[in-house]
Amino acid sequence: MTAKLSLVLVFVGLTSGCVNLVNIDARDNVEFGNFEASVPLGDDPTKRLRVRGSTANGNFVQTLDPDERIQVDETRIGGPADVDGEVDLAYYSIAFGSDRDPAGVLAGQTWQTYYLGVAQTEFDLRLENDRQVFVKSDGSTELYLQYGLRYAVSEDLLFGFDWAFSFGREFSGISEIDLLLDYRLVRQVYLSGGYRWFNYVYADEDEDSNLEVDFRGPSIGLRLAL
Repeated sequence: MTAKLSLVLVFVGLTSGCVNLVNIDARDNVEFGNFEASVPLGDDPTKRLRVRGSTANGNFVQTLDPDERIQVDETRIGGPADVDGEVDLAYYSIAFGSDRDPAGVLAGQTWQTYYLGVAQTEFDLRLENDRQVFVKSDGSTELYLQYGLRYAVSEDLLFGFDWAFSFGREFSGISEIDLLLDYRLVRQVYLSGGYRWFNYVYADEDEDSNLEVDFRGPSIGLRLAL
């Protein structure tokens, strides 16, 4: 009986000292900057090749409990601690798809858009607490898909919705929802504004913390449709 009790006490002591590896959880309200350009492929103006780029920067604070730690490469930050973080994100895509010829849009028309391509997401991460500072730059390449819906309020004003996602190795990828207003400045150039919900997950080595980014906020940029 004494031996069994001793084993139970040892087990309790070991489990109570366990440290849980947690993800880096970046959440913030941010502003997104965008640029997008598309050109028709061949004689059909609705079949298009598009390049797209966007950036965002966010600051966050993550609280670690006594049984939690963040680990990236050789750096470990254990709780209890408050970790100040900063993430700079840039993500780009090149995709083929179907969209409306902007020159022929009339008020009251509704149409759908589809794109399939490749996305590249890059980030610069900085973590800091009262004991150490850690900086990491990395990224991922993913398969990219986007679906959109557009409504022409007038020939020069478009309202729209976009949903995009990507996935790559180790389940890295983005999920993005946009509500958009596009205003035609000149025949082929639109000023684009709206609101974005953006999520990015970067899965590193098994023994490291993953990076999870959850940003949301207004977006503004230019869209060029030749």
